[in-house]
Amino acid sequence: MPKATEKIALITDGTSGIGKQTAVALARLGAHVIVTGRSRASGEAAVNEIKQLSGSQQIDALMADLSTQRKMRRPLSALTSNPIRSNASVRRVVRRA
Repeated sequence: MPKATEKIALITDGTSGIGKQTAVALARLGAHVIVTGRSRASGEAAVNEIKQLSGSQQIDALMADLSTQRKMRRPLSALTSNPIRSNASVRRVVRRA
């Protein structure tokens, strides 16, 4: 399996189910994983679990309600305003179906 080092994976609804399992798999490959969730508590819990399961510390949570385009703008602008993240391109967006 190819390595995903120097890649950023943004996973919407990555705090549970298939989204979380995808986050674990990408983190094991070396990607910096960012999961979105609606609450800080679920985001922090998911980050801790993904770190434990994957052995990676490169996991972050982005609190976001992505149910409407208007609600998407603020968290996504926060993501791109972070100099560490804005200098690296988001290579893969995995959307939970």
